[in-house]
Amino acid sequence: MLFTSGTPILYRGERVGRGARVFTMYKFRTLRRGAELRLGPHLGEELVRRTQAEFTPVGRWLKATQLDEIRSFVKSCAGT
Repeated sequence: MLFTSGTPILYRGERVGRGARVFTMYKFRTLRRGAELRLGPHLGEELVRRTQAEFTPVGRWLKATQLDEIRSFVKSCAGT
């Protein structure tokens, strides 16, 4: 992944969970560096279309297999 996507290989973002509790989640980075800035003003179908062009080669596979989320990756490796 480092060879096709560069660094950093992890993406950290904040999400809102149950009870409006904010938590930090970590994912393998699937988009090219700076994609968030380029995608920022777009919404809906336009955002989806533009996001497709931002995937790294490995990122596209990670997203398709849903292994971009570390929790999913850990569960997959554990066989659960």
